[in-house]
Amino acid sequence: MPNIRHLRAVSAVARLQSVNRAACELFVTQPAVSQAIACVEEWCDEELFVRHRGGMLPTSAGSKLIDRVNRAIGELERGYWSARPDSFSADHFYQISSVQFIALASLSKTREWESSSAALGVSATSLKRTIRALELTIGCLLMHRTSTGILFTDAGTRFATSIGLAIRELELGTDEIAIGCGTRGGTLRIGSMPFARAQLIPDAVLLTLRSFPNLEVIIADGAYDDLLQQLRTGEIDLMVGALRHQHREDEFDCVGLIELPLSIVARSGHPLCKRGNVSIGDTVEYPWIVSRDGSPARHLFEKMFQTRGIQQPRNILEVGCQITSRSLLLNSDMLALLSAHQIEFEQFTGQLSVLDIELEETRRTIGVSTRKQWSPTEPQRNFLSALKSVSFSASQSKDTRVASFNSRRRN
Repeated sequence: MPNIRHLRAVSAVARLQSVNRAACELFVTQPAVSQAIACVEEWCDEELFVRHRGGMLPTSAGSKLIDRVNRAIGELERGYWSARPDSFSADHFYQISSVQFIALASLSKTREWESSSAALGVSATSLKRTIRALELTIGCLLMHRTSTGILFTDAGTRFATSIGLAIRELELGTDEIAIGCGTRGGTLRIGSMPFARAQLIPDAVLLTLRSFPNLEVIIADGAYDDLLQQLRTGEIDLMVGALRHQHREDEFDCVGLIELPLSIVARSGHPLCKRGNVSIGDTVEYPWIVSRDGSPARHLFEKMFQTRGIQQPRNILEVGCQITSRSLLLNSDMLALLSAHQIEFEQFTGQLSVLDIELEETRRTIGVSTRKQWSPTEPQRNFLSALKSVSFSASQSKDTRVASFNSRRRN
């Protein structure tokens, strides 16, 4: 991460189109501004400005990076001012070094001095001094040191989140330069939830790689809350799966893609697969695999019995891993409530079957969630288009349909 003062100088030159005017505005010398530009150019390995009779104008690469630089500075400033206990005290924002920013971002991920110091290549003692100096500069406590690790304060959490988003903006800036030069394909970090990871995400990734074969794709599986936190901090760019709407609309936007019902799934050859006119009541005598208590899928499982006035099965096994659920289903008479898209391969190979019971009340809207004000790169936009395309194709199959809205905000 370049020095924040260097980034500020590059932003000022782009806005004022003059090294001299930028130096006057920043109260530094012209050589200092020129050196700042040289340092950032060395960091991104591209020329950012060309001299014209009218002044300093950004190159094509410079225009792409400067937009990301401005977004990064904005994120850092928001985090800084949200962490400060007294907004009337002196502004020391530009006294913070890139080392301090990166140190706090690293600690927010590991929550351990030893792990972060090893990752940064410094001693734990040096890392602690860096954080302490940052706290003195801001004027507030960012974390508590406990016997079990690090506990971030609210101010520390807000500031670390902003730093993570700023770092991601700078990464995307270098991605866009590399994509324009053809040296790299950029990066795409996807948060994958159960209903999307079996078909929608793989199909959309394959479509995107046709246009951007050098794109680096990282797919992170995880629970909803974990992925949401990664989305909030910039560790992933978007999240695909069943939409939930209990979060504030000033944080996230979401776009509905497809509506899927859940189905009762059993191994092929299960006793219920051989019966005719199977009902929900017939399933009570068999053991069930269910999601964790409090999850939306668990709520739908309970609702399925409540709406029909049927007592829930007593023999249930709470499982949070789809691979484990699959193995249990294949090797027992257990039942599970899943989307047919999640077991498409197993159905095709004759391993699992879907019981002929309609569960209209279990429909879930599958969609993509992003941070508000997120600015995707070209490959990321291509992936979003691919998601819509494969979702439309999937909606043509039985029991699925395109989501009844194009976009919806969380509230």
